[in-house]
Amino acid sequence: MNVSQFRAIYPEYKSASNDAIARKLQETFYPNFGYEGFAKDFFNRRAMSSTVIPDLYLKRSDAYLKKRKLASSLNRFSPCRKRIP
Repeated sequence: MNVSQFRAIYPEYKSASNDAIARKLQETFYPNFGYEGFAKDFFNRRAMSSTVIPDLYLKRSDAYLKKRKLASSLNRFSPCRKRIP
């Protein structure tokens, strides 16, 4: 996943800088990797295939449904519907 895809899936991070997001992801999920290498990959990686991203949208939508936030769930599901025939 690259930074653009991360921001599309997690719009609640719109006020965070790209650097802050990359640093938090690296510290949380990839502590054994150096920040510079992780950030370079995160900022410059090509977009993941479309088969992975719709699945992430569905998971986010399900999480909102479990919290009884229907409008947020529908909002998260909309990009997924456009990508899955």
